[in-house]
Amino acid sequence: MDDIELDDPRVLTLAKAHQQVIHESVWHVGDAPPWEDLTEAQKKAALIEARDWLRAADRTGLLAA
Repeated sequence: MDDIELDDPRVLTLAKAHQQVIHESVWHVGDAPPWEDLTEAQKKAALIEARDWLRAADRTGLLAA
């Protein structure tokens, strides 16, 4: 999975879900917008982070084969 691309649908799904969790978190009240309100640069950063989390999950065996 190390060759996973940013346009992989799993990356977008994870990035959006993570942003929603942050948006709803009491630790980020008024601090974290929903996905739709992120800038393009923020979305790109979130996609890169989501891809890296997928890679880490795969390396540790957390993802089903």
